Amino acid sequence: MVTSYGQNDFVETLPQNLLLGQATLLLSIFTTMVAFIASFFVLYHNSLSIVIALLATIPAVLLSKQQYHVAAKVSRLYKPWNHFHPNLRHVLHYQNPRF
Repeated sequence: MVTSYGQNDFVETLPQNLLLGQATLLLSIFTTMVAFIASFFVLYHNSLSIVIALLATIPAVLLSKQQYHVAAKVSRLYKPWNHFHPNLRHVLHYQNPRF
């Protein structure tokens, strides 16, 4: 099989796009959550609105906790930061000993 993607695409471009996608996903979720909470406080001025706002943050916090572990693993293998982790260089730059 022949593919149009090279090693550079998987080593540099894919982790960069994954990190950018996760960051924009979390940013959009948090801005939507802030807009929801702000509109909820504008409509309802009682103590129940504080409880509902706190309950609304639970899914966003859980998602960010899940995505943090994935982002940490991808960022450790990302090439520009690889010089800080010299023991991970063999993961990205494998040299076949037969050649």
